[in-house]
This record gives sequence, structure tokens and C-alpha cells, in this order.
Amino acid sequence: ARASRRFNWAPLSAAAGLMLGGFSASLVWAISTPKVISERIFALADGNFESGAGIGAGFPKHPGTWSGDAAEAVAGKLHFVEPGSDSGDPSGRSISCDVFQIIDLRPLREAKRFGTADVLELSSAFLDDRPPNTNPSVTCFCQIYLFSGDWAGLGALWPKPIAEALCSGSAQTTTMGRSRDGKGWRTLTAKCFLPEAADYAVVQIAARPNLRPATLEGIFADDVQLTLKTSPELPIRTVTH
Repeated sequence: ARASRRFNWAPLSAAAGLMLGGFSASLVWAISTPKVISERIFALADGNFESGAGIGAGFPKHPGTWSGDAAEAVAGKLHFVEPGSDSGDPSGRSISCDVFQIIDLRPLREAKRFGTADVLELSSAFLDDRPPNTNPSVTCFCQIYLFSGDWAGLGALWPKPIAEALCSGSAQTTTMGRSRDGKGWRTLTAKCFLPEAADYAVVQIAARPNLRPATLEGIFADDVQLTLKTSPELPIRTVTH
């Protein structure tokens, strides 16, 4: 007859507990989510177009002002009037109506506001107030570009400096007049990471008629905001066996 054998399960149970405990600790670390801190950057001036300062002609020469192609501030919102050519290519085709603002980001670095996973979000609301199914369709853009160095002379070369941007973000929507569901304003949000080397941002809102030559009418923008979202660095946990 075979000898009866008894197994001592205590060591195995203890080992299994250690393995499970180690796995659980790693799992908790993996699913931990840092608290994202959102802060509106008020260096973006007149995002509601209510200051009465108007829209300048050509690419802006310094921060804090809206400037670009033919556009006007009307009743607290931006009205795109007519497409224009780029400063760096004045003989080029007038494709879209572009309005820009330069944002000085250096105070964020001086205040040590740059974190490990900072994201800049540029948002803008757009309205196509033409009757439904109006041609041509119009594509609205919300774009942000980050640069290092000095912004002096940037406008004379635009849009060539885009190739030198540290990073960028873009969002767009295409409309054909007012929507039948009653939704008028549409909000776009462009996102990009904020590297420590970034000295300034160029924000751009634009409307492009998708038929040329064509003029713009009934196309508006409003509530332009620049938001910094910061994720604090997570602590590193070391698991020893």
C-alpha cells in the first residue's frame, strides 16, 4: 500500500499572499490618477471682444492685442469679414480670415508654474449665423503654436515660422449655416504640451470659406480662453521582495 502523505499548505499560502500583496501594490500605483489643476491664463487679452480696442491690421507686433485679416468686434463677438494673404507671402492667395494674438509665457516659468505634464488648452466658440444649408461651407479653426526666443519680426515671415514651433495644437469644424437642431455656437478646443523652453504662444482663430473667391458673412467667434492644466508629479513607489 502507498504511504499516506500530508502536505503542509502554510508555506504555500504565505508565498501566495506575498505574491498577491505585491501585485495589489503595483495595481494601486498603476491606477492612481493625479489631480489635474486647471487655471485660466488671463494673459490672453479681450477673449470676449468687449474692450472696444478693435482688431488691428496684419500680424500682431506685441502681446495683448488681436490683429490679423479684415475682422471687427461687434456686440461682444468677433465678426470675420474677409480672407487675407499672409504677411510672409503677400502675393499668395487669400484663403482664410485669420486673427492672431501673442501670449508671453515667461511669467509662468518665473513663477515655477511649469509641471511635469502641463497642457495648454485654447478654446473658442464659433457661430455660423447664415440660413441652414448655405453654400459655401465654412471651416472654422482654433490653433495654438509655442515658440522659444523673441517674437520680434515673427509677423514678417508668417507662416514660415510654424515649422520652428516647439509644439502645436489645432481643432476645426465645418458648417453650412445654422444647424436645424437649434445648436448655434460650437466650441473648439486645441491642446498642446507646454515645454519649459516655451517663451511665448501664438493663438490663431480663423474662418475659411471652402469656395474661392468668396467673402465671409455671418461667421463669428467669441469666448476665447487659454487654460493651463497641470498634473503634479506622482511619487515613485519601490516594491521590495
